Amino acid sequence: MFRFRLMDQAAIADYLYKHYELGGRASLKIISDNYYNNNYRVEAGGQSYFLKIGKILPLANVVEESSILASLADLGFPAVPPIKDRDGSFASCPDFAENLRLYPFVVGRSVAVGHSQLPHLSEAKAAAELLSRLHQLTSGQDIWQRTHRTGLTEIDRALGSAALLRHALREADDFLSELAQARNDFKSLAGDFSLVHGDWRSKNLIYQPAGDEIKTVLDFEWSFYGPRWYDLGLMLVEWSYPDGGDGFDQEIISGIISAYFKNSGRSGRLDDNLKFWMYYAALCDAATYFLGIAPGQPIKSLTDSYMYQKALAVKRL
Repeated sequence: MFRFRLMDQAAIADYLYKHYELGGRASLKIISDNYYNNNYRVEAGGQSYFLKIGKILPLANVVEESSILASLADLGFPAVPPIKDRDGSFASCPDFAENLRLYPFVVGRSVAVGHSQLPHLSEAKAAAELLSRLHQLTSGQDIWQRTHRTGLTEIDRALGSAALLRHALREADDFLSELAQARNDFKSLAGDFSLVHGDWRSKNLIYQPAGDEIKTVLDFEWSFYGPRWYDLGLMLVEWSYPDGGDGFDQEIISGIISAYFKNSGRSGRLDDNLKFWMYYAALCDAATYFLGIAPGQPIKSLTDSYMYQKALAVKRL
């Protein structure tokens, strides 16, 4: 894990030259470095690419994600699968990282949500309509059921890491009890299964440079076959309550719900069922955050997580 940190850009460029048909040697510019991936813009042969070098997920998971992207693209959904290497593979496992994928670089704009900044209502509605389309396209089809992840993956990972949480979190036992209860509620409320994106945040959608049309959906690493309401719950939490904000924006919530149900033949409203999925998605995200705290870092409190703050706020709706 984290072997990539030992590598330099020349070594990565050598790997790309050897394994991909790029029409020349590559130059790299880092875009972001986070717990899960290092992301680069790559220029080679007069073309631009997006390089994702993974630190955590095993190769099998990203091969699965790549297959999902290819299947969605075949259905006409705006998803871009990775470029195949010289061996015809979507992803590889170099000796300096857990996985590596190379994509065409998509030119467009992203929508900033966070630090008290809300999206435009029209942008949120466009994202909700596309999410509904994803769920309708993949509902009840066997192909999407072969995923490593489930809607319980992050909860189960946290419950199985109680000792780690107790080193990272002051209120670990209270949090573990809350996770266990949410797990039981999930099993009783899960329904309406489809492919779930799992991370339907604004940063994973690329809009056309002008207007509200979404050009590409990114990052299906967190996808699973499960209750579609997880995606809608997460979207409601993330798009209507930016990190650092002081509460939910009711106009954004209403706009998302109306747009999501617009073409479904069903009516939607913010009922107790949907509130549970908002709460559950926020709780899962908080669990992932606390599990990612490295040993030796200062111990955290539950309210240090923006998503746990939002989970509490859902209960007050």
